[in-house]
Amino acid sequence: MGGFISGIAVTIILMQVPKLMGSPAGSGELLELSKHIGHALGQINVLSLAMGVGALILLILAKEIRAEIPDGHPDHDPGRAGHGILPCG
Repeated sequence: MGGFISGIAVTIILMQVPKLMGSPAGSGELLELSKHIGHALGQINVLSLAMGVGALILLILAKEIRAEIPDGHPDHDPGRAGHGILPCG
């Protein structure tokens, strides 16, 4: 089941790559998606690409920053009990 879900995830990502470059979304199987991405490479909209890549970077950074902020709930992670923002006990 994990391979099936991973395959779907890769297909969805490949369908969205042209949109990241400012072209319409791709469709079809891997070969058709590859051709569509190759065609989109010749028509890159720099502003769309910059905004899309910037948004992805922002999401990754937000995830990293969020991982460093304690949530203050000792029940959430027993290994960190007492290390949150709120006092325990």
